[in-house]
Amino acid sequence: MKNNYVEYNSYTSLFLYFLFLFLISAITIITILTSSTTSLFSWFQELNKFSINQQQQVFLQNAFAQQIEQSTISKLQELEKTDQVKLKTQSPLIPLVDISNVKTTSKITSNNNVTTTISELLSDTNFTEMEGLGSKLRLAMSKLAIDIPMQKAYENGHEIFLVTFDASNSILAHQLTDYNREFPIHYTKVLRQTPESALNEAYIFKNGVKGKGHLGFQPTIITTKPGDKNYSPLKHINFVEWNNPLTGKITELKSEEEIVAAQQAGKLRINNTSPDLVINAPAIKWKGDLLKIRADKIITDETPFLGGQVTSIDTDNMIVTMVTMRAFGPDGKTVYWLVTDATPMTDDIIKGGIVYSPANELLASTPVAVDFYQFINGIRDGGPQGFQPPISPVNLEDSNYSPMWRILFVVWKDPQKTHLLQTMYDLNQTKKKGLIEIIPVLKGKHIVNCPFFDQSTVLKFRHIYN
Repeated sequence: MKNNYVEYNSYTSLFLYFLFLFLISAITIITILTSSTTSLFSWFQELNKFSINQQQQVFLQNAFAQQIEQSTISKLQELEKTDQVKLKTQSPLIPLVDISNVKTTSKITSNNNVTTTISELLSDTNFTEMEGLGSKLRLAMSKLAIDIPMQKAYENGHEIFLVTFDASNSILAHQLTDYNREFPIHYTKVLRQTPESALNEAYIFKNGVKGKGHLGFQPTIITTKPGDKNYSPLKHINFVEWNNPLTGKITELKSEEEIVAAQQAGKLRINNTSPDLVINAPAIKWKGDLLKIRADKIITDETPFLGGQVTSIDTDNMIVTMVTMRAFGPDGKTVYWLVTDATPMTDDIIKGGIVYSPANELLASTPVAVDFYQFINGIRDGGPQGFQPPISPVNLEDSNYSPMWRILFVVWKDPQKTHLLQTMYDLNQTKKKGLIEIIPVLKGKHIVNCPFFDQSTVLKFRHIYN
């Protein structure tokens, strides 16, 4: 009986011990679940504060919705008066871009060791008034200088220096980028539709003498320069290959006539490609002239459009430093653009230091020319006319993107009702309400060469001041 009693007490103790552990565990789990449920409920409440309706979704790309509740703005303005907060635009005007791992070759300087954060950008992104007469806007990094690789070429025996931005063939775009010190040559399919009458000829060497041409061999040969009556930045590509490149008898050629003579002598062959193989390669410096160099070398948000689009041309290191400006894509996405040439010859072209390109006018009625909306009154900012940034109906990655823009002016009918427009939706709705008028400049024949760049390219090749 004694042994049975001890065994019974042992089982009882074990039972009570495990019961105690179970109760402790149950209490702990209930406490955790209660706390988590409360936190989860609070999280959903906070998330609900930031929920948006379908109409507001168009502003996801550009950050500060024009249609933000007026009550919220009023509260921020009241806080600003008491110096508790500064009213600023929200972050994705320039999205978070990490360029810490970006690398470049050659002597082009880039921001390789800088990570651009939202907080750093916000400190320079101020919005003083949202609408009405005299309202002003200040966007961060509205103008930046970037270092662009140049290619050396020959025109009728004379040196000429080019920059290349676009190619109508994806394989060619990749090949050119490989020899362009990683500066991207954009695949621009729409250039295939360029009329032959709007093209100049270019001869790119695929072998022979090593040099500073488009594919690492001798300089490309082109047929016109700025100032010629048929000058165009758009060039039809002919590939040139020497038949016996290793003979040691290969020399540089400097004109179309010399290439033709060498072909007739059986020394080389010219691959006359289809007319739709096109590059956008405007001239920077040529015999006796160059793009106008600005007097003010340091570019800021306040830098005016007039005065030139170039701050320096370095033919030793084959780099041109040019001014890029911000614009809004169709969804409000930030893009950058610069300008090299235009038609017809106007005061803006002359004062802006832009090259006259007569052949551009032949693009006016083709898909190669895309509308570009510039504001000539309303909210003041760093746009080309001194007002808010332009709006483009296409982004850089769109299939119908083109660097050749047909300029349209946007005019506010009543300056008291002006407000910021950031998307094509904004533009179209405002036009439907009769608040603005859209006017094709020079009856739609003002065509400007304005290549676009994404923010990563601009930040990677941003000019670093000493």
